[in-house]
Amino acid sequence: MKGISRSGHAQKRDFKLILPRTEYHCARCGGHHGYVFNDGPKPSGKRWCNNGLALSFTPASG
Repeated sequence: MKGISRSGHAQKRDFKLILPRTEYHCARCGGHHGYVFNDGPKPSGKRWCNNGLALSFTPASG
């Protein structure tokens, strides 16, 4: 499965751990963001496992 969403993420299948999983990464630079699995809660059924190092937290202003 490959694809690019409007959010700027691309996806590809990964078989490094024998079982297939879907990696999502930056469509521009290829930086790894995490994996998405199909065993999550309703309504989407998706479980997004984000790589914490790929996130940038900033304090809310105000």
